[in-house]
Amino acid sequence: MWIRIVPAAVLVALLGLVGCGNDEPSVVAVRVGGTTITKQSVEHWTHVIEKGGAAGQVTGQTRGSPRQKALEFLITTQWLLGQAAMMGAAVSDRAVEHAVNDQRDVSGSEEFEQQLHATGETLDDVKLEASRELASAAIHRVLAARAARVSDAEIAAFYEANRRQFTVHESRVVDIVENLPSRVAALALIRRVGTGRRFAAIAYHETLGRGETGLAGVPGKAALVRVIFSARADVVSKPIPLNHAWTVFVVRRIRPVRTEPLDEARAVIVKSLVPERLQRIAREFAPNYRAHWIARTSCRTAFVMPGCSQFAAQPPQFTV
Repeated sequence: MWIRIVPAAVLVALLGLVGCGNDEPSVVAVRVGGTTITKQSVEHWTHVIEKGGAAGQVTGQTRGSPRQKALEFLITTQWLLGQAAMMGAAVSDRAVEHAVNDQRDVSGSEEFEQQLHATGETLDDVKLEASRELASAAIHRVLAARAARVSDAEIAAFYEANRRQFTVHESRVVDIVENLPSRVAALALIRRVGTGRRFAAIAYHETLGRGETGLAGVPGKAALVRVIFSARADVVSKPIPLNHAWTVFVVRRIRPVRTEPLDEARAVIVKSLVPERLQRIAREFAPNYRAHWIARTSCRTAFVMPGCSQFAAQPPQFTV
């Protein structure tokens, strides 16, 4: 069985179908727990894979004959379905019907039927493929939910180890009037409107953090920001040349540097910890999952392959 976990932490869905026993006499090829995979099922899916069906593209094996891929496909399907049920996330018939209807709606009924005809699949095959997808997604959701349960102790430890990450630099709230035609015009404006409400009414308002340069690409903007961070609050600045014009400003509020408290940082910390926790949980889950289902997978001699308890060599591996 192959489950893929990717950055950012996502489980790749493995699709498939298992043919179970029926009233007609049929040779049992594989038993996975209490479910049988018949020789007839193996032959059917070998034919589907030979005709380009999706089952041959979603298994972990990149090499091997269509028959080997069919066996892997069928065995790991039962693993997924069984594991989802064990984790309390069994796939419902209603969910399967909904998924198949969605697939038909996306493709269009005519194209949907043409695809089935081209690969030799039946509607029941598609339903069981959907069951496999849903089972894999359900396993991922359970693992993701476990990863999201970050303890207070883990949060506190991360906070203490990364305090600098939660330093909030000094910021200033400032009213700025730009594009004045001359220094004289800037001084005249200050005399006319003062520094209070009338100034604020014609200014634009900006909050700047120390080290920021404000509007990118504006000549002289970085110099203006440096002047802003050296100014006193509620005092109008001298006229400053900016972008072939003149500017004046008033600092309205100074927010000093501070360390964000743990309660405010909690959401960011959880977001940082969950992906690594998900990868760790997946790595721990993979070998236990594999061992559990290999022990419950018994194959007749002609059908032994990786994943069977009778297979002596390396079992199927996970890509994490």
